[in-house]
Amino acid sequence: MNVVTRCSAVIVSVAAALAMSGCTVGDGVTVSTSTGFAPGGDVEALATELGEPWYGNGYDQVRVESGEPIGEQNFEEYENAYSVAVNAWEAYGSSAAIFAPWNFGVGHV
Repeated sequence: MNVVTRCSAVIVSVAAALAMSGCTVGDGVTVSTSTGFAPGGDVEALATELGEPWYGNGYDQVRVESGEPIGEQNFEEYENAYSVAVNAWEAYGSSAAIFAPWNFGVGHV
């Protein structure tokens, strides 16, 4: 993942957090992943589309895109790389939030 991608991911994360909190970001400002997913979308459908696991237990995370590996791989199914994720953590009151960077390979950033 290059510097531009990392900066874009952080901007998306901040904008998504503001949008979820009800803060106004600005007229005409939208937040979405590179695949076009936006907060409030159908996360289960996104998981199906991308071939990512979906458990429906209130703690789902969907990996939308990942950068290049940055270190040793700790989990068989996920590389140690920065990713953009959509979290559907209804158990915590969050639904369809975009987070970046998120490292599925180590369980967090």
